[in-house]
Amino acid sequence: QLGGLFCSEVDQLRFAEIIKRLEIRWEKMNAVAGSDAGLGFVIASQFMGADPQKAVELARPSLVASGAHYVHVSKTFAGGELTGVVSVGSRWDSMDAGSAGYTDLLAKPEVQAEFTKPGQQHLGRVVGRVTTESGDCAGSYVGVSVLDSALSADEADAIIDPFTSVLNDSGCNGARSIAWTAAGPSTGTQATLVYTDSLDSYAKFLAGFMASDALVGMLVNSGRQIVSRTLAYNY
Repeated sequence: QLGGLFCSEVDQLRFAEIIKRLEIRWEKMNAVAGSDAGLGFVIASQFMGADPQKAVELARPSLVASGAHYVHVSKTFAGGELTGVVSVGSRWDSMDAGSAGYTDLLAKPEVQAEFTKPGQQHLGRVVGRVTTESGDCAGSYVGVSVLDSALSADEADAIIDPFTSVLNDSGCNGARSIAWTAAGPSTGTQATLVYTDSLDSYAKFLAGFMASDALVGMLVNSGRQIVSRTLAYNY
């Protein structure tokens, strides 16, 4: 009860306003936290012809046991030549631990047995650095947009507020950005993953992004382009 601590109603209102400001500041700190704040690295392997449910069953417990913070499995259903690709992505504090975890996973007899099935193919592995993360990065779907070059820390900080506002207004759950550091032709690009339980919400997010002067201005002023976008089921 605030009445027992403060002598006036004005004091109570001031206290409530201070708490509100602290909450807003905490949300912003969470939204802009990047690799310097310990978000770590993402390692992802892509497969063609894989059963995503089987990938969840085999990969998630093995990689978590090896030290992964989380394991996301997705299957692209709209992505041009990437349609049908199953991705197993996970976040690590250490690249060494992550590499060892995937090596152990792929060496398991039950995983090797999956590769003997017709149509199964390991397409490759990519490594990236998590730069920003906000909201709840979970949901039935994940939309991935790729910039042709990653944002600097200052550039990311400059747009995190309008980006988070568009994200929240759309009804999407959360978002994560990854700067790819070892990804073949995609090295140096940045992927932004938006998690949602509704494709309509994702469409609203895209419309809101393109209607934002701050976000579109960032693209125009920096000369960056969105070079790829895919939609995937998230498991």
